[in-house]
Amino acid sequence: MKKTLPVGKEKVTALGWGPNSDDKRLGVIDQLGSCMVWDTIKGMRMYGAMDSFAQSIAISPDETAPIMLVGGMKNATIMYKKEGDSAMMQMKKTWIVHDGYISSLHFLNANQYISSSGDADIRVFDISASPTDCVQVLRGHEKDAQSIKFPRDDAMNGKKDVFITCSSDKTVKMWDLRAGGAAMKTFFAQEGAELNACCISADGNLVACGGIKDKTYLFDARVGPELVGKYARNNQQTASCEFSKSGRELFIGHDDGAIIVWDIFGSGENKQYAKKIEAHTEYYKGTKNIDITRSRVQALEVGPLGYLASGGFDGNVKMWGSPAAA
Repeated sequence: MKKTLPVGKEKVTALGWGPNSDDKRLGVIDQLGSCMVWDTIKGMRMYGAMDSFAQSIAISPDETAPIMLVGGMKNATIMYKKEGDSAMMQMKKTWIVHDGYISSLHFLNANQYISSSGDADIRVFDISASPTDCVQVLRGHEKDAQSIKFPRDDAMNGKKDVFITCSSDKTVKMWDLRAGGAAMKTFFAQEGAELNACCISADGNLVACGGIKDKTYLFDARVGPELVGKYARNNQQTASCEFSKSGRELFIGHDDGAIIVWDIFGSGENKQYAKKIEAHTEYYKGTKNIDITRSRVQALEVGPLGYLASGGFDGNVKMWGSPAAA
């Protein structure tokens, strides 16, 4: 079943699921800086804040006294907390430690969060400590660190130690917080592709990434850095990617508003995909020409219950496989 959340008309720039095993909350950021947490089953706003130039969001595990982290072009991560009956969250703390925009945020647990930045660093912070203190720094990327992704099975079991990041330095790196600051493995994009999207399968075995080239690359983390698959659509950059709950399918979002579904055990040749969904495709009025300024599938995220959420420049957030409201 497909469901559309009534978020508005502004371009959706980021999504972030709540981290609990049965979480139905989804954080949504739009181009005007509206940072709202939604109940995806009821299709209703729960709480949120306004934060200009926001581009990354994370929701705390605590659903009784919710905390939301927002990062963006101000090189800062800002913590908001819900108090009382007000739906507008209150600003509580600001971290300005990264020397670059905040590209990705995740809660590791109720007390710590991790962030990646345009300064190429990945950092871990304690939300109760001084905002100038940093628990851990991971360095290895040579350019902007663009995204952080965790294996879903690990996250659901409360183990957020192993994760991947992609970068405009054309690499994906796999890290383990227990192993210190060095990357465990590095995967290299082909054809000189600067990367802005990556994902890792639920079991942590498969890694996919893509960016400014019209290809998405697949690696098997158990084997090593060698490429095991390549998926292409002519002249369509990879804007976002995500594995299905089972790991059998790879979803890729493109600038033309399409979500392409690939069977990773099937053919990886050009146009031999399993399905094409015009999820966020917008056409110029009265024509069959796609308006790419309003069609990009900016974000794809599979939530704790296995539902795929997609956010597009058409101003929509769509839920794929989500049940109807109770």
